[in-house]
Amino acid sequence: MPYFDSKERTVFSPHNPKLEPFYSYLDQYQKTFSGSNFFEELIDTYEYLDQVFKEEK
Repeated sequence: MPYFDSKERTVFSPHNPKLEPFYSYLDQYQKTFSGSNFFEELIDTYEYLDQVFKEEK
């Protein structure tokens, strides 16, 4: 399972393929924006959506 590290956490690829473009965007820009409040909020949103989609199955 692909992942990347951001600040003090690990971000894993999504369980739902619909979130793959969002994950790819985060992975692409994590070196540039990692640590910023904006980027951390994007990751929070991504992880929330991944959890919601996982529960819908």
